[in-house]
Amino acid sequence: MEIQQNFHLFSCKGVISTPNENIGTDLKKILNIAKDNSTYILVSLKNGFNDSFKFSTDSFDTFEEKAENFFNDFDSDEVTHFEIESTNWNKLCIFDLSKFSDFLESQTLEDQLKSWSEYLQNGKIVVHIFESFSTISNQFFYFQSIYPNFKVDELNKWKSEYDRENILQEKIDCRDKVGHFVNADHYSFIPEFFDFKEEFFLAAHFNYLKSIFNLIFLSDHSKIFENSLSFKIKGYKTLKCNLDNKLPSSVESEITALYEWVYGSGPFVDKIGIARNVISIHIKEENISTLEIGTCHSAQSGYDLYLKDNVKQYIEVKNKIADVLYTQSEKASGIVKDMFTMFKTSMWTFLSFFLMSFLVKVIEKKTELKSLDQILNFNLATSVIGFSLIIISIFYLIFARKEVSDETKRLNNKYMEIENRYKDLLNEKDLQKILTQSNVDGRSAQEIEIAYINEKKSLYTQYWILIIVVLIGVLLIPYYNKIGDFLASLIN
Repeated sequence: MEIQQNFHLFSCKGVISTPNENIGTDLKKILNIAKDNSTYILVSLKNGFNDSFKFSTDSFDTFEEKAENFFNDFDSDEVTHFEIESTNWNKLCIFDLSKFSDFLESQTLEDQLKSWSEYLQNGKIVVHIFESFSTISNQFFYFQSIYPNFKVDELNKWKSEYDRENILQEKIDCRDKVGHFVNADHYSFIPEFFDFKEEFFLAAHFNYLKSIFNLIFLSDHSKIFENSLSFKIKGYKTLKCNLDNKLPSSVESEITALYEWVYGSGPFVDKIGIARNVISIHIKEENISTLEIGTCHSAQSGYDLYLKDNVKQYIEVKNKIADVLYTQSEKASGIVKDMFTMFKTSMWTFLSFFLMSFLVKVIEKKTELKSLDQILNFNLATSVIGFSLIIISIFYLIFARKEVSDETKRLNNKYMEIENRYKDLLNEKDLQKILTQSNVDGRSAQEIEIAYINEKKSLYTQYWILIIVVLIGVLLIPYYNKIGDFLASLIN
């Protein structure tokens, strides 16, 4: 037989010594399955010098008649030639696994990827095989026997299992953030596309393609041309490599482990930077085939050290924030102390004034100071000076409150500046946690200090006003009788 099998055509030519009389029934059964699968097949039989009889998935209405005519004209002494052809597929059909494998081996890497890409639909490729075959699948590929045992339900279930387009796009977006793949518009594949756990007739081919895309996803720059992958990795040193043959299985496993670690959970940008550094010092003469076993473990160790270094920096930042918050707390205490100092100064002024007034009376000895009324019986000049001091103290109080309000605003701005300064370095929720970590009530240091200032401001103001009222009362003692007489006259 002469057989041709590729991505777009199956053709088989040969001879039959003695056709089975059931050939018509068998052909109809096979063609009917192909028709249900929307696969066009043409079968041509020619016995000796008779005309060819053609059976196809498009001519079921004349099938029985053609089969009967073929055997009526059949001459057992003549050779029967047959030809089977199938083409124009909307999904890949394989009639001969061995010939298809041979065809793949004869194609360049670029041609292989172009051919697979033609059958990529909605993130998946379905392959129909016209011989007995146990179903093989992963997230993106599905190989199933069409004849003799096509299982439609299993195929439909597989189609609905994964959100393939999102999976592909997420991985490709990550790759594009850290590298450039020249052929990205033509080949929308990721390494997982070619990842199969089972051994089957395309296992070696797909392992090679998986290695190619592992390298593409780990490289800074990559390009596929004909049968070669050229790629550049910028690590501790810059590597310019070419790959045009299959890698040793140990190297394939190492590259796969690196890819899965980098693009697994965690910050892949940090991981790929470390992976590129480690790869660049673990190969010889820019030959990826010389990659040392254990490179992935080295990358993981490097990442652990990187994390520890980052944790150290994190603790330093955290402690620095704590120091700044402590400084701001001291400033809050200083604001309160300044107002207390003003309050204390005002009170000493009043005390000094009244003590001096008392001493003047004692020294002059104009009056025998036998009672409190006589001691507090100030003359007009003393009262005027006392009220003047009270008015000055009121202005002093207003000034003190204004100063505290201004300093409080400045303190608020400082806290906001601290938060804004560290927003770029720390996660927002983590920053809020640091700012409130020492407070059981969940309030931030800013809220606590501002509340403390406001509380003290209110308390000192109340004391200040209370003392002013008392002093006014004391200064008005000499005038109580006159005020009483004046009020009495108004009532009468």
